[in-house]
Amino acid sequence: MANINSVSNSNSYSSATNNLYGTRNVLSGLATGMDTEAMIQNSVSSYQTKIDGLKQDQEKLTWKQDAYRSITDKMIALSEKYTSFSSKTNLASNSFFDKAVTTTASGTYASKVSVTGKTDNDIQINSVTSLASAARYTVSAQKAGLSSAEGATSKTLGELLGEDRFTGEDGAAEFSVNGVAIEGLTKDSTLQQVLTAINSSDAGVKASFSELTGEFSFVTKATGADAQISFGGLGADMFGAPDEADGVDARFTAGTNAVLSATVNGKEVTLERDSNTISMDGLSVTLKGTFETGANDEAITFATATDSDKIVNTLKSFVEDYNAIMKEVHGAFATKPLTKSSGDSYKPLTEADKSSMSDSAVQKYEEKAKTGLLFGDSDLSALYSGLRDIASSIAGELSSAGVTANYADGVTSLEIDEEKLRSTLESNPDKVRDAFTRSKNSGASSDGMMTRVKDMFTKYSSKSVGAPGILVKKAGTKLSSTSLLNNTMQTQINNIDKQIQSWQTKMSSKVDYYTKMFSKLEQLVNTMNNQSSALSGMMGY
Repeated sequence: MANINSVSNSNSYSSATNNLYGTRNVLSGLATGMDTEAMIQNSVSSYQTKIDGLKQDQEKLTWKQDAYRSITDKMIALSEKYTSFSSKTNLASNSFFDKAVTTTASGTYASKVSVTGKTDNDIQINSVTSLASAARYTVSAQKAGLSSAEGATSKTLGELLGEDRFTGEDGAAEFSVNGVAIEGLTKDSTLQQVLTAINSSDAGVKASFSELTGEFSFVTKATGADAQISFGGLGADMFGAPDEADGVDARFTAGTNAVLSATVNGKEVTLERDSNTISMDGLSVTLKGTFETGANDEAITFATATDSDKIVNTLKSFVEDYNAIMKEVHGAFATKPLTKSSGDSYKPLTEADKSSMSDSAVQKYEEKAKTGLLFGDSDLSALYSGLRDIASSIAGELSSAGVTANYADGVTSLEIDEEKLRSTLESNPDKVRDAFTRSKNSGASSDGMMTRVKDMFTKYSSKSVGAPGILVKKAGTKLSSTSLLNNTMQTQINNIDKQIQSWQTKMSSKVDYYTKMFSKLEQLVNTMNNQSSALSGMMGY
């Protein structure tokens, strides 16, 4: 018996069919004189041709899938770099540009304030006569019903007020601060649990107890003259009312407003605010202390400077990445497939083809075969047009900010005039910021460039499982494991795989059939030869 895997590799179908034959054994053909292995292979050659064709189709789809993913992955990376909230180079965010603008205070009492933001107005602060403060209410342990401060916070409400003050089977406590019900308190709640519940509520009050002073302290989280502290229910019974504080067992200090004198564009104004952080025509000024400008003192003034390097370098990086995407997308749908001198297209190589070629020859062939895979793709064409239109629609505005759109070699690209960009950042940084970050959702009449780019990238490369981008839905992306298994092209690849398995099963059945037939023939001829030899021997031949 001879193993069919011994068939010569010179046969063009040997590699694929040998794998399929496995360990089947057939008679070698010594009796009939026929090359039974070759005859079986030739009998199933049409099946192998069909399988090879399906594998070529499948491999071409895989190439296309990889080509789409190359574009999509770069778009996702670009989007995350320049439009993500977590990115330090988020050109779609006002804060990126605003943080590059630094404002400093100068004057005799400059250390009494801190400042962020910027303004086009001439502002100076002459004096701060009062800082905003919180309201504070202090109650002694004795007034709250405790005999001593030691271990006070471990006492329960029931122990302090008597269990007959609580209603319901669970002994719920009616307790409120500033009109806000403090939920979850019962007769078994300790004073520490009461304080914790107040602090985690929406009452706007911070509560604490000090064993050193033997006092409960309640401080409003908000500052200003209108800051309030009040208790309701059992809270009023325990802590009383701030407006009735007697100065011994209970003290109340009302909140105060910040009061300052400023000069704005030559006009003196007095400002009173309930917070120490005050908005002043674009500036956010935080007051740290009081002062009065004397005759020999300089009032506090503000100067703004722009960190142009940070913005310029980020924009240069963005333009480089943007141009690379534009070039790749355009090349993908505009490059025609190559053809052989015969006019035939380059199809993926079969395993039999590769077995007769060197690795370098296979690589060169496949480079040609992969050229123009996405030629004429309508989605890529629409993506390119959309990105091109973004730049052209606000070309004038971008140009005034030092960014121009050019058209060369059939591709639109951006270019930065660094000198003009730096000049604009120094004279009018808002013009640069608005050209990129402006959004109709924020009340602007139109969207800026990065707002539009972000929308375009979301449309085509969103990784959202519920709403994937057009290209992600088509081919998936390595940056989303879910999309790798759930995309249109993968479904097509899987369907072809099922067809390949089906044809392999059919070919295997045929190989089984022919193997049995030729084996029986070999056995029959061998039997006849043996009988003939025996007769010849009996007759003396």
